[in-house]
Amino acid sequence: MEKAPPFTSLLSKVIPTLILLLIFVYPGGIPVASAQKKKTLAPELAGGTAWLNVSRPLTLSDLKGKMVLLDFWTYCCINCMHIIPDLKKLEAKYPNELVVIGVHAAKFTNERETENIRQAILRYELEHPVVVDSNLAIWQAYGVRAWPTLVLIDQEGYIIGSDTGEGHYEILDKIIG
Repeated sequence: MEKAPPFTSLLSKVIPTLILLLIFVYPGGIPVASAQKKKTLAPELAGGTAWLNVSRPLTLSDLKGKMVLLDFWTYCCINCMHIIPDLKKLEAKYPNELVVIGVHAAKFTNERETENIRQAILRYELEHPVVVDSNLAIWQAYGVRAWPTLVLIDQEGYIIGSDTGEGHYEILDKIIG
């Protein structure tokens, strides 16, 4: 019987060890590892300079018992405009279970003016509450990095998940339903 060269013997021990390390240590790896993460309490909606489409500022504690979908948007963003029909469909389908809140986080200086945002809300026929985040306080509290970003918060005030861009209606519908 022929002996295996030492290099092959070493590889047969190292490869399984590397695989185990990748499975249990690599942060972007296996979904099982992410299921063990602690729940993250959603930051309060503090720092907005104005609230539109509501009579008073909202707090997440006011909304306990309902799911909250935060839509970080700006009115000059075409992708932000593209998700408006999805938001309206979700609002219509889940009027008692879901509250959509627009968080208007301006990219350009003129987008920080409340009257310009009010006009955009009328133009896009938005009926949900909108908080004006001119100083990006809420944006920063949630670690947002792109427009649009959606953040879904459960009935107890914990973040379920977030994503950027368009095309999230189906997954949101399944989670909320």
